[in-house]
Amino acid sequence: MSIRGLSGREDEIKKIYKEVKGKNPPNFEIYTSKDMGIGKKSGFDGAAIHFYDKEKKVNQVYYFMRGTEPTKDFPDVVYDGLGIGAGSNDNQIEDAQEMYNKVEKHINKKQNKNLNVKIQHYGDGHSLGGNLIVTLGLITKDFTNIRGLNDAPVNIKQLKRVDKQFSNYITQIKGKTEDISTKELLKLANTYYEKQKATISHTWVKGEPMHAQSFPGSWYAGNKVTMLGDMDTEEMINIGEYPLKRLAKWNLFLKLDEVRYNSGVSNIIGGLSLVNAHVDDSVLLNIPSYKKFVYYCANAIKDKEANLNALKQYLHSEINEVFEAKKKKLKMKISREEASPQSFMEKADKDGATLAWFGQKRVAEKVTFDKTFDPLDDTVFTPVEEIISSIQEEVTYYQKFLEAFFQNFEKMMEADESVASDIKSMKEVVGGI
Repeated sequence: MSIRGLSGREDEIKKIYKEVKGKNPPNFEIYTSKDMGIGKKSGFDGAAIHFYDKEKKVNQVYYFMRGTEPTKDFPDVVYDGLGIGAGSNDNQIEDAQEMYNKVEKHINKKQNKNLNVKIQHYGDGHSLGGNLIVTLGLITKDFTNIRGLNDAPVNIKQLKRVDKQFSNYITQIKGKTEDISTKELLKLANTYYEKQKATISHTWVKGEPMHAQSFPGSWYAGNKVTMLGDMDTEEMINIGEYPLKRLAKWNLFLKLDEVRYNSGVSNIIGGLSLVNAHVDDSVLLNIPSYKKFVYYCANAIKDKEANLNALKQYLHSEINEVFEAKKKKLKMKISREEASPQSFMEKADKDGATLAWFGQKRVAEKVTFDKTFDPLDDTVFTPVEEIISSIQEEVTYYQKFLEAFFQNFEKMMEADESVASDIKSMKEVVGGI
């Protein structure tokens, strides 16, 4: 249910409140981003319910923020890539702040004066909404409790930009805000937001893709995680982390491949960021930017497959060609030496000990070499075979990731024929990977 649909559903809210609390709710008022005219351009969808009762001293406001909801213009998908992934787009968190400020202003003006009870703030959000409510809670520092369900992480680089107080804190400690590593930013954030972290909890379902991902600057603020579902469910692969990271510490080839891989991930996110930097938002939202992400992934798979084929060619052809070339060169040298046995013997026995006895010089009439060669030892192929196997695993991982991506989007968008057609054509373009 869209959060924008809360308006006019007072009876349903009363029913839910009674089921949860076991009693009728106090007075309450509903606020939605749609009613406030917020989020139309960015796709932001949020709401707040303010419960109040002067006699019972109730003064609580609950904020709710919706997760990714694919629509024709894909504003949420765009923000997932540009805001959460790249940290370069702030439109939805800015809309969340605007809604929060308007709700708080209205409550303070109309009701708080009469209630004479300190207001308490609570927040809930799923997926994208979890990212927004946690980020908002860190910025405002006003929330008593925040819960994220399969929530996307906070982007620390974005947080540094949108929370001016945090930015000032960084300047006080480091003397600057730019050219600070992600690791150092996370360390500073964990210290600065220590009190706020204690109010944040996460509930994840085992196997869900969102919480398994890590991108440059991602941060799950909070100290408590509850995992639901079947604990034997395999976790979704993390496209933000090189799958063979541990092995890369000891293998130069894999280390170089890790650098290329991380660069590719940065290019996926950075490519979207570049689009955002040069295209007006109104144009950007009309571009199915999720396609760009899929094409980047598909091209990355094809690049890895090209490397894989090159390695296989090297394994099955070039190594043997090099071996045969070395044998040919050695045979030619053998033939030259056999054609001049005396010259060879003199070079081989410089002191003449075997060519002269009792002062009489001996002449070598013939020199014969063994021209047979042992086959290549299997250990020559092992390192290359291991590299081929590891790259093949990566290709398989990301093929499965794209398959899951298409399955999820097809299911979510099956009601929209135009979008379904779009996905079909996209599958055809990247098909065969």
